[in-house]
Amino acid sequence: LKGTDKDVRTIGRELGVGHVLEGSVRKAGNNLRITAQLIDARTDDHLWADKYSGTMDDVFDLQDQVSREIVKALDVTLTRDEDRRLADRPIVDPRAFELYIQARQEIRRYGNAVDRGMRLLAQAMDIEGETAPLQALLGLAKVNQVRSGTSLGMTPLEEAEQIGQHLMASADGAHYGHAVLGMTAHTRGNMATAVFHFRLALEHDPTDADLWFHMGIALNAAGQDADAQETGRRFLEHDPLGTLALVLAGVLPWFVGRAADGIPYLERMLESDPQSVIGRWCLGYAFTLLDRWDEAASQATWMQLHAEGMPYTGQLSAMVEAHRGNMDVARGWLEGITGLDYHHKFHVAESFAMVGDTEAALTWLEESVDSGFTPYHYIVDHCPFLAPLRDHVRFAPIAAKAREAMETFAPGASY
Repeated sequence: LKGTDKDVRTIGRELGVGHVLEGSVRKAGNNLRITAQLIDARTDDHLWADKYSGTMDDVFDLQDQVSREIVKALDVTLTRDEDRRLADRPIVDPRAFELYIQARQEIRRYGNAVDRGMRLLAQAMDIEGETAPLQALLGLAKVNQVRSGTSLGMTPLEEAEQIGQHLMASADGAHYGHAVLGMTAHTRGNMATAVFHFRLALEHDPTDADLWFHMGIALNAAGQDADAQETGRRFLEHDPLGTLALVLAGVLPWFVGRAADGIPYLERMLESDPQSVIGRWCLGYAFTLLDRWDEAASQATWMQLHAEGMPYTGQLSAMVEAHRGNMDVARGWLEGITGLDYHHKFHVAESFAMVGDTEAALTWLEESVDSGFTPYHYIVDHCPFLAPLRDHVRFAPIAAKAREAMETFAPGASY
């Protein structure tokens, strides 16, 4: 909301909060100057204000001072766990922390941005060492290489799993280990194992956006619509302007037949981060569900320019060309696609259905279900692109497997 002309009461209503913190941070060389004021969003009363000066070397101390002054002004008592999290400094060097934040943003964007994020992360490790949060982010990067389809095969998942197991054995890294193992299990299609790990990790850090996001899409992929919707609601409540929260809020409506409900969230997400490859694909796919093909084509063109060679780019481009009737061009976008995760396989199945290759579409759909993608009601009722497949003799057994997996879903560990 930087630069907004909205008043504090409007901001409070939109974000669902009782208090708003305003302020500024000015940096000159190594020197910092921070101003902050706490405002009651319901009455517009100023409850507290102060100024702080220091250097970048003091930035975590300044952060702690401001946070505790806010706690005092709100007249709240922290739990022991909240107090611990407030004082926790898992990354000690300010420059390493800055690199960590930059790396995380790139890794969350998918595509070639993941490689840029890994280079930033390597710089952070050179400064800070291979501490638990940096290793955990490396695990997420490995997972997102597979989820982006930019890796050759599943080797990065094996490397991520090794990182997760190493963190599980670390005294201060077990919750990071649960996070990485959960994301690895999710990408392998082991949704019950993934949700088990995510819940344990969230007990330690209920503010971790990556955990909320991956748990939401894992529940969604498992066909647990009610739990996925509740996860998305709670995530958005915690982080109403966060890019991952907005993506999840934009995606979940697809699976209950309300794709239009998600468009505002996806558009808001891209306003804040127009370079997000996964955000572009999500919005483009949402437009296809709504028969808004010119807008879908616009997102496909952006991806062709900025994410060339990424399977998501080929899949969305194939759908656009098939809709235009350019079947040979559409098939060209699908050539050579192999070794993908459950999510890619499903959307490739849609593309083959659109170009009229029913057998290939059913094969990819079955591989997707066998790989852990079992949102039964989306497959059977809501996805418009699977309509040509539903009367085929092979479709009912595939749908039955999805239904069984959905109905027998029970979170638990396999490690």
